[in-house]
Amino acid sequence: MSKRVLGKSAINNIYRFPSQKTGETIFTESTLEFNACFHFEYAPQVVYFESQPLGFEYYIENKVHIYTADFASIDRQGIRRLYEVKPHKIAIKDSFLHEFKAKKEAALDLGFELVVIDETQICIKPLLDNLKVLHRYVMHECSEELHRQIKSEVLSVKNVTIEDISKSVGHGGNLTCEICALIAKGELGSDLYEPINNQTRVWVL
Repeated sequence: MSKRVLGKSAINNIYRFPSQKTGETIFTESTLEFNACFHFEYAPQVVYFESQPLGFEYYIENKVHIYTADFASIDRQGIRRLYEVKPHKIAIKDSFLHEFKAKKEAALDLGFELVVIDETQICIKPLLDNLKVLHRYVMHECSEELHRQIKSEVLSVKNVTIEDISKSVGHGGNLTCEICALIAKGELGSDLYEPINNQTRVWVL
């Protein structure tokens, strides 16, 4: 079965997410799907993800239908999952749940788990805002020497904050961009459920 390709539509806008993880541009049809990309991009357990994977057939009342999930992902264990992204008010409707059950069973027959995700899992504050900050700085250019100094400082000082590192390594200059780039690349860790600011604590992963 051919893969669905998103193009210009009179109904939906097409959103483009440049993924450093996959080296590809991810195309989505809604803001909610676009925001989901940030979670896939910075989830450590996800090694690959794509939008509009190959579709498959499912049956309702003996009628065949074609379905294409919004996303597919592969985790570190090689497990492939499919995702349907829907607003919560739609995801709880009986009509959606009835159809989704048929899609889920068809996906399981093919060896894939199909799950639905909505804004209660995607639009988590301040996590989503933090992921967007990381994405803004992931390509920030910085010398290898400065990266080495930052990581050395984090290793040598317990409970070190962005402000502490900026004062010590940056000689007073703010190093938020450089530190966020290291967090985005998985070299430093921080609590992304707290707002990123000068008091954010970081550690080496």
